[in-house]
Amino acid sequence: MDPEISILFQCPSPEGIPETQVRAEVSPAYDRRSLPGDQLEIERAWQARCRQNPWLFDGSKFRLSSVTTEGGITTFCLGLTCYKDFERGCRDFGDRRAYLAHPLGVGAMLHLADNRFLFLRRSQCVAEAPGKIDIPGGHPEPQVVKDQTASGGPLCHQDLLGELVVQELFSAVLREIQDEVNLPASSLSRPVLLGVARNETSAGRCSAEFYVSSAFQVRPDI
Repeated sequence: MDPEISILFQCPSPEGIPETQVRAEVSPAYDRRSLPGDQLEIERAWQARCRQNPWLFDGSKFRLSSVTTEGGITTFCLGLTCYKDFERGCRDFGDRRAYLAHPLGVGAMLHLADNRFLFLRRSQCVAEAPGKIDIPGGHPEPQVVKDQTASGGPLCHQDLLGELVVQELFSAVLREIQDEVNLPASSLSRPVLLGVARNETSAGRCSAEFYVSSAFQVRPDI
């Protein structure tokens, strides 16, 4: 096992878990815990990082608290967070990760028709792992879910219906493949969930990993 990666959740079946067997629960109880005065420190640190890398931008994300499986149903327990949330460990609340932002990502093992898997090289402009080899991926977006509820005002937990959140988890990984690899949606299978991995080089940040197959293949001259 790569020491930079740990497994938070692994699908019990090699077939993966389809969308119909996944649920999501969004609650303030799963948000990051705040420390006294930490918002000022967060803002200072964020502004410093933005000066170093003007490509950075803030945005709302889902915060993964835990993943549970019962009766054949896998449930993601999610709060809300953002890019600039303070990442700091503590053992308060019986959870050593209670103060961590833990924005949930998604990634795809993209299986092409010629039995190859596709990998990408990350941009030099990103904040994490610039220039490294990676799988296609990104983040599910709370705002996409909220936009489907047609409710105005700020982003709130109660606006994020569980079934729509699950749809966004599975749709986000397809959207990232289309954006990053430029493959049409019609060429991609429905994703199946393989598990959830932690990146221990980024304070244990989690990513839901999926398997997706494609009818496309690498050109013979590549």
